Amino acid sequence: MKTAPYAVGVVILVVLAGAIGLAFKNNGEIKANPSQTATSTEVVQPVNTDLSNLIKVESPVPGQEISSGFVLKGEARGNWYFEASFPAKIVDANGRLIAQFVVTAQTDWMTTNFVLFNQTVNFSKPDTATGSLILMKDNPSGLPENDRELVIPVKFSTTTVEKMTVKAYFLNAAMKDFEDNDCTKVFAVTRSVPKTTTTGKAAIEELLKGPILTESVKGYTTSLNDGVVLNSLVVSNGVATADFNEKLDAGVAGSCRVGAIRSQIERTLKQFSSIKQVIISVNGNSTEVLQP
Repeated sequence: MKTAPYAVGVVILVVLAGAIGLAFKNNGEIKANPSQTATSTEVVQPVNTDLSNLIKVESPVPGQEISSGFVLKGEARGNWYFEASFPAKIVDANGRLIAQFVVTAQTDWMTTNFVLFNQTVNFSKPDTATGSLILMKDNPSGLPENDRELVIPVKFSTTTVEKMTVKAYFLNAAMKDFEDNDCTKVFAVTRSVPKTTTTGKAAIEELLKGPILTESVKGYTTSLNDGVVLNSLVVSNGVATADFNEKLDAGVAGSCRVGAIRSQIERTLKQFSSIKQVIISVNGNSTEVLQP
């Protein structure tokens, strides 16, 4: 019959169309067709899940049981941070967000070397027994190809952690009188921390974290540098000696800023009735610290 060649042609076209469709499947990526010769290649972007050359977490380790107030400790390359910090969050097994926070570098982040981070993390009550701690590379470019995240599976402790409140003092221009030029005027915010006998240390550590997001939107700011670490705090006969690392007064100049830093530290410590006087030092030196 004359229609036979036409039918055969249709079949050939259908088969060719199917082969082309398979070759261009998977959102435009070219996949090797099994019927093609050995010279065909598969274009697939490799996925690198090992981030140990970029970020290392000492605590918590995968599978560790954590409770609100746990200590997050580790180190990340300088380019994991941006403006001395990177974002992080905790989700339960259902994906519900139970904490969102910023991890701050403890030392200079403008380097390709590893930079330490060490901070206390609080989170709300989860609905599940397990979840994930997710540390995200700060990506100011917003480009998906620059996104990286380290996911650490964790267990949530059922033990209730007893809490206490401390105050940290920050600047807030919105709370001052319009013509008030007093640089030492600071205002308290309240933080909830795990109960401890070293209350002064807990308060200073909250101060060094700086204002959290909800406080920043209310106008709270700090005069302290990023990366300041409390080396030690000794209280004796009403005198508190607070020793910090060299970041405390690095690049600090001017009587206004010096006065603000001193005021933030002193007011934060003097909230406790046992402290009447505060001595501030840097690596043991109290005579040359915070000079205008």
